[in-house]
Amino acid sequence: MGRVELSGMNRMIRWKRLVVWAMELIGQLVLLVGALFLIVRPSGNTTIGGIVTLSLAILFYFCLTGYVLTTAISRVCWNSRRIWSYPSFNALLFWVHFEILNQLFSRQILTKHSRALFVACGMGIAFLTSLLGSSVLKHQSLPLMK
Repeated sequence: MGRVELSGMNRMIRWKRLVVWAMELIGQLVLLVGALFLIVRPSGNTTIGGIVTLSLAILFYFCLTGYVLTTAISRVCWNSRRIWSYPSFNALLFWVHFEILNQLFSRQILTKHSRALFVACGMGIAFLTSLLGSSVLKHQSLPLMK
């Protein structure tokens, strides 16, 4: 059976996409921690321990549900010239993976109202960070999609 070799150009494009994905994920983490903090503690009392706890909760969500893996694979392999198509898919992935988390914890993640607010914020954040990433990739001199 033959081995599939990536050309140097394809490899470089995939690495750039992976770096952009990592930056998107970091941006999502920071913005989601802020959103979750405002949803859970609207009084504004900020403690380092509270921020660390919320950061760990978001990382737990990203890793436990497979969000990290599916977004990495889809960012590297996505083949569309439409700048909004991957961000839309990424927002959908955020919702799907949050529902997986809800099922794992018998819908005990946040209150119903807080959950809806967090999902709406999260989908928007996922869309916007991915749109920024797609824009960066598109404006590179390398072809974004083949």
